Amino acid sequence: MSLSLIAFVRDEPLFARVLLADLISKTGDGAHELAFVLLALAVTNGDLHSVGWIYFLRFLPYLIAGPLGGRLADTRDARRVMLFCDTARGGVTVALAVAVGLNALTPWGLAAAGCVMTTFRTLFQPAFQASVPRLVDAERLVFANGMTQISIEVGGAIGPALAGVLLWAGSLTWVIAFDALTYGVAWWILMSIRPEARGAFVPAPESAGTADQPTSHWVARVQRAWVMWWQACREIGVSPPLFSAIVMSSICILFVGAALRVMIPAWALEVGGSESTAALVASLIAGGTIAGASVFARRVRRLSAVRLLCYWAIYGGILALLPLHQGVFWLLSVAVVMGVAGACVDIVLASLIQRHSRASSVGTNFSVFSTLANTGEALSAVLAGVLVGMCGLSGGLMCSGLLVVAASVLGVWLVARRTGAHCEVVDAK
Repeated sequence: MSLSLIAFVRDEPLFARVLLADLISKTGDGAHELAFVLLALAVTNGDLHSVGWIYFLRFLPYLIAGPLGGRLADTRDARRVMLFCDTARGGVTVALAVAVGLNALTPWGLAAAGCVMTTFRTLFQPAFQASVPRLVDAERLVFANGMTQISIEVGGAIGPALAGVLLWAGSLTWVIAFDALTYGVAWWILMSIRPEARGAFVPAPESAGTADQPTSHWVARVQRAWVMWWQACREIGVSPPLFSAIVMSSICILFVGAALRVMIPAWALEVGGSESTAALVASLIAGGTIAGASVFARRVRRLSAVRLLCYWAIYGGILALLPLHQGVFWLLSVAVVMGVAGACVDIVLASLIQRHSRASSVGTNFSVFSTLANTGEALSAVLAGVLVGMCGLSGGLMCSGLLVVAASVLGVWLVARRTGAHCEVVDAK
């Protein structure tokens, strides 16, 4: 069975509205990322060591706020959590734009703004992911996750492009102001949802019993969030689908994160001889992801832990093949195929977490994944440096891909040990 976008929007209007708001804010995020890099270089006078510390401090909230984000998503109205986060991020972005406009931004000020933005992003994302199974029928979860992946890629592609236009026509202040505007528009879309439809964002009654008492002290609530987070970690360890989607996927991200952000652009520069080649490769990966998500989400798929790990193995194998030939056509072709494989990974990953989590722990499980994945991506830069230092750029790319394949094979073996000869399979109807 295939599902058209028009039919999906007609049948799932609430999710379509939330997805539109997320697309708009993701577009602003894409512009913000480019502006943040340029600001970091500007306030540190190009000192890459200081830039590295700014990004390190920006990463810390993932470790601290992750459990709280999951707890809020599972026990609170997801729409209100998203509204609160968009309000806060919009306010911080306005303050940042004012500081840049007055030429008053310091490295510590930029680091603080980055920490606050990451904190509210960490609270927002589990609420968004937890809202999907509340708003969408179970048989349409795969399609919804496909549309979410397309939204991420489209926003990530349009945002930097618009930022480039704003930089050409104005300044960094314009780019940051545009980001603030996108949060305002997203806030308005969520706020304008009809009152009678807002109940769909509230957790199911079975999760209401786990909510914190209104009179609880905030310290007790934070402690409770950490307790529930660690309990979710234990449950993930004994569930093959969650183990593959969260733990093994985070290990794969450890091996592939820096390859996507650093090694592939560097290889594109070496093969193509210009920055435009690196930009084209990034665009083709995004285009492949959009095309893959569009096709994959419209067809019936059998989702399982092993299938996800097989997609990871394919992704790693494609990455390992990338440096075997130094032709531009080969590079661009592999970039498209990588994007398609990445779309399969992302859609199945999100669908497994939503399908196999208890209603009271969807947000918490996504926060665990976010924490592990972002930790893996941060550490991947160190691993990439070691691999490139030992094997060179082409060898580092090949080793990264082979490590993903090895992690996938290990994951299949671990899942098979937990489930016997047959791994659990769920039909996406």
